[in-house]
Amino acid sequence: MVFFCAILVIWSGLFVKFWERHSFNLRYEWDVEGNAALGYKEQVRPQFKGPPEPGFYSEGGWVDLAAYEEVVPRSFTQADWQMRFRGPLHAPHFTTRHWYQLLNHHIIAACLAGLVAVVISLLVFKIWSEKLGEDWGPVVAGLVNGFSIQLLNFLYEMVAFKLTDWENHRTVQDYENSLIGKQFGFQFINNYGSLLYIAFVKPYGEHEDLHLWGVSDGCARQRGTDDNDGTCYEQLEGQLIGIVASKVIVDGVLDILLPWLKGKWKRYQLSGDMSLDTRHVDLVEEQLSLNEYTSSLWDFNQLVLTYGFVAMFAVAWPGTVLVIAIYGVVQNWVDCTKLLLTFQRPIPHEQDNIGSWKDIIKILSALGVVTNVGILGYTMDWFGHNYRDMTSEDKLWASIILEHALAAIWLAIQLHVGDEPSFVQQKLALDLFESETYGADRMIQLDSETESEHGEETRDLPSKGDKEFDEENGVRKPAA
Repeated sequence: MVFFCAILVIWSGLFVKFWERHSFNLRYEWDVEGNAALGYKEQVRPQFKGPPEPGFYSEGGWVDLAAYEEVVPRSFTQADWQMRFRGPLHAPHFTTRHWYQLLNHHIIAACLAGLVAVVISLLVFKIWSEKLGEDWGPVVAGLVNGFSIQLLNFLYEMVAFKLTDWENHRTVQDYENSLIGKQFGFQFINNYGSLLYIAFVKPYGEHEDLHLWGVSDGCARQRGTDDNDGTCYEQLEGQLIGIVASKVIVDGVLDILLPWLKGKWKRYQLSGDMSLDTRHVDLVEEQLSLNEYTSSLWDFNQLVLTYGFVAMFAVAWPGTVLVIAIYGVVQNWVDCTKLLLTFQRPIPHEQDNIGSWKDIIKILSALGVVTNVGILGYTMDWFGHNYRDMTSEDKLWASIILEHALAAIWLAIQLHVGDEPSFVQQKLALDLFESETYGADRMIQLDSETESEHGEETRDLPSKGDKEFDEENGVRKPAA
């Protein structure tokens, strides 16, 4: 089991790095690299509100053109101005956003407080479910907990979308990063809270008086025998099986059955017939009958949550690795089917990374080092089970040494495995070289051709304060 724990930690560390390397390669292949020289631009949200000003946003921030009105090309009209969000001078946008953000913090705190109350209620139900027997009790409690998790995720998702809309973010990536932060903080407690409680808090009930709303709770750690009935490890395993099983079922309903039913209903609203014979309709009519694909946030959220079950709790039930691997393959097919057949062709939005999801994956991977070793050394009492002569102090030190060793391996992977493949860096450098060398020569050639065609009518944009420039006609004054 120690070997399995080490393999799991190494795999999670490599998974993060190779995801980053693959993402960098895709950014280059799809030409959305963040370097401005390669043409990447942020996607501005149509819902963004702010006063239009003469200027534009760049990677360095806002570029103000108000002081250069006399040299700005006449083709750059007020219709080209970008909306800017820069402080309380532009009320009511800033003032409204400020109060909305303050209100959002209180709403999120209230949601988290309610979530904690629900989690405790489910843990009390789990205590009651033990009357069903040591075999079925944990699994039934896990299934109930799993379905409640999916329901709470769905309800809070609607709240998070509304709260993020109030914040008036300018770019799509800023909007999605804020939404991801709200969602995952809630979902982390919702999905993993009961598992963390059973693994690291409930064992105290073996020796201490632990109560949940007046109900006594507790279980034994691994007793050092082959009989694990009633131990926290067994309850943790049953809870994990129930949550993972319920997630697979609910995701299948939401990804397959629900879109299919919505598509049938939409076709009925459009034509009065739930069936659609694609042989007798054109592409536009076929697309109109399908559901709209709004965002990839839900798909990423599913994958990251399931990754957390593997990275943080697979030691409790090694079968999690196989189940989630099969789930990932099936989910990949489902997502392809959704994008190609079930939903309308999505409108592409250009982004150069997956945003906050990358940081969340790293956090889950790092936490997995601590949780897996904690489950192994504390919840399972693996050292006491295999080395009967070890004292409690020896087992504690063994767990600490194992955790530090695996953490050092994980950290070494993060530091020494590069995020950017060398062959992509070479291609990128070659592109920049060609752009700077041949691109400059081409611009000189185009300027020469333009001057020969238009002569003195060609507009030359001088620096500010050039006295030889005729501002009224937009050309240089002829030499005396």
